[in-house]
Amino acid sequence: MTDDELVVEYVLTWRAHSGLDREEIAHLVVRKLGPSTVLDLASANLAAKGQLRASAHEAAVEYVLRLVLTLREDPDAS
Repeated sequence: MTDDELVVEYVLTWRAHSGLDREEIAHLVVRKLGPSTVLDLASANLAAKGQLRASAHEAAVEYVLRLVLTLREDPDAS
């Protein structure tokens, strides 16, 4: 799953569950993904942070949150 696809999934989930906070939305997004994609996101989080201190699911959620917040702060980020 590309970052663009991940952001689209996040936005669609947010629109369906607008009363939830960012982390809860990220959890919903990660729950929809297959185990291989969750591991890919956890690996990307490990590469970005240089450490893995959580389960693969939690690391994937952290990656989704970091991606969304980065794009929110910089509209020209790719």
